[in-house]
Amino acid sequence: MGISLLSVPVMAELTLLDDGNLSRVTGMAGLTIDLETKRSMGEFAYQDGGYFLFKNITFGGSDSPEELAFSGGHGYYDNRRMNIDIAGDGSSGTLNSDNVLAFGFSDHIDLAQVHVANGNTDVDMLLAAGISTGIAVDPLNGLLIDTKRTLGDGDLLMHRTYTDAWQKGGGYNAYANTGLGDDGGGGTASLETLSYAALSDIVHRAVDFNISIDALGVAASDYEVGSGGLEIYLNAQTGEFNGTDHINGLDPTADTTVLISGLNINGYSGSLDILVENNGNGFGADGSSPTGVAGAGNADSKIIGEIYFDVTDLDVYYDIAGLQYTDIQMHNRRGDLSGLSRNSLDTGNTSSFGMVHARREIYAVKDTVLDMRRAAILADPWVDGMGYDTQAKLDLDIGALSFGDTGESIGEIYITDITYEGNWVISAH
Repeated sequence: MGISLLSVPVMAELTLLDDGNLSRVTGMAGLTIDLETKRSMGEFAYQDGGYFLFKNITFGGSDSPEELAFSGGHGYYDNRRMNIDIAGDGSSGTLNSDNVLAFGFSDHIDLAQVHVANGNTDVDMLLAAGISTGIAVDPLNGLLIDTKRTLGDGDLLMHRTYTDAWQKGGGYNAYANTGLGDDGGGGTASLETLSYAALSDIVHRAVDFNISIDALGVAASDYEVGSGGLEIYLNAQTGEFNGTDHINGLDPTADTTVLISGLNINGYSGSLDILVENNGNGFGADGSSPTGVAGAGNADSKIIGEIYFDVTDLDVYYDIAGLQYTDIQMHNRRGDLSGLSRNSLDTGNTSSFGMVHARREIYAVKDTVLDMRRAAILADPWVDGMGYDTQAKLDLDIGALSFGDTGESIGEIYITDITYEGNWVISAH
């Protein structure tokens, strides 16, 4: 799939930098990519003996009424910036060292400091900017905000942030140049007068997304790839497509089975960080080998990914079980409001800003997976694979749960403070 990179016009006026200003921009080299994209795929098929199929996959901007009204229905996942940096040894300077880089929600400190630099005296804004106490705190929950992270020499970091964090309030220029940005209460505001609470809400909604899949299922070995053979029907109650004809109970294609259908997800995304560690290509430095043999176990270098997101509406039909879920929300707005990252003082975890926080590590494993069939004929039964570790922290709301095609909900479900940790090793058999 191609990614279209569209140039963004420079809106700010150019000004000369004196020596003092120049001294504060050392260590800031790297690539900045501004992105807007939408993608679609008619079918994805994986063949083993038979097939595993996805039908009609799309990704783009949210299709919720409020976001369609805002965007005019262009359908793009936009307002996204990716900063790409390779850390140095830290010798480039102390203020903006080349191994101290933005990570997680550390950009929120910079956003608050922009307002303070423009004369904003909101008590909460000063606290978030780290002015009041010297430590940046999210005033909405009292938790510390992520600080920039010190990386190892040669580590590669891709940090996704905002093109314009103020976009949903009218954009940076509306606040900076005209004072006509949205104040969050039906009025207008400038960088000087905007409250921290209103800023936090605007930033939370800065980047909207939609993911949809018409159907996911399995097919027999004689399936014709590209034929789109997974059946979808119009649900009589919801008006959405699903893969089971509950009205007639008939299936004209008996060699395919729909597992889930009508998956539609709307939400907002926060920061995304992809860190590629530079610890060499050895194995077992973490003592992970079950064999106790040097040079086996987990790879010394890993790919680490962290993402924050908020699902505002998720609908899905589990055809194989006859269950329909609607109005699902995933967030972190109840109970423990912290994410997975420890704060700089190591006194607790940092603020999740109301979003789900998920972390993943991907790495090679060597001589770690025990193959019983191999053990029957070879002295060395251990094989290689891929490690996939994941953690998540969230709250979950299910607005409606119904059976078949009735659309009659049995009630609502609310689950608070879900934590998940799973360590997977995947290999061929």
